[in-house]
Amino acid sequence: FALGGAGTLALTLALQDLAKRVINGLAISTSDAFEVGDEIRLGDGTSGIVLSVGWLSTVIRGYDEIITKIPNTQLSDIRVSNLSNLKFSQVKQSLYFEFKHLDDMPDFVNELEKAIKSCNKVISDGSRFFLVTWTGYTPKGLEVVVDCKVKYKPGSGAYYAARQ
Repeated sequence: FALGGAGTLALTLALQDLAKRVINGLAISTSDAFEVGDEIRLGDGTSGIVLSVGWLSTVIRGYDEIITKIPNTQLSDIRVSNLSNLKFSQVKQSLYFEFKHLDDMPDFVNELEKAIKSCNKVISDGSRFFLVTWTGYTPKGLEVVVDCKVKYKPGSGAYYAARQ
């Protein structure tokens, strides 16, 4: 009887992890957090495209083409950001100018701000952060920072074109 009790205990402990994985897999499958084909980023830095969502694990293909299999028990315990749902992206760029242009900086920054705001894909209506400012002197030169949101999905070709 003692061996049977110990065997039952061992079996129960062994099945406990399997049961957690199955329950988490069911929860992930029925939630709308992400689905196959979505681009996600996990709290641990892992990111990529979801290839499959199973009962026990989820498979992601990273941008470096590495396939990562993640137990669903881990996915239930970390932050998951679904990048496929994003409609806007941030453009934050530092521009550097030679010191000889010091006197022109205030006018240049005003003109640059007007030019950026004139783009219909830039959100400059006050609903999102928007900044064009001369931050000062750096070893590289006079620094101007542009920080705004654009109406493009992050990482898309249109996003990279807008950064130019």
